[in-house]
Amino acid sequence: VEAANSGALIGAPVDGVRVVLQDGAAHPVDSNEMAFRIAAVQGFRQAYAEAAPQVLEPVMRVEVTVPSEFQGTIMGDLNR
Repeated sequence: VEAANSGALIGAPVDGVRVVLQDGAAHPVDSNEMAFRIAAVQGFRQAYAEAAPQVLEPVMRVEVTVPSEFQGTIMGDLNR
């Protein structure tokens, strides 16, 4: 969907989204490509707003110093 190219939070592309069209109908008088594009964008925007999206910022480098007895716990927390 073209609407996923620019998310509402910071304008960055929206990743990890799956879109499934479950139903649709065409009318010979007012159904055209532009009408379907507008409907898709509006549907995506509504679903995006209801999904409570979050901005995921990349972590480039992390250095953690902990006592060895906590190493397993900390590694588990960092890998979540």
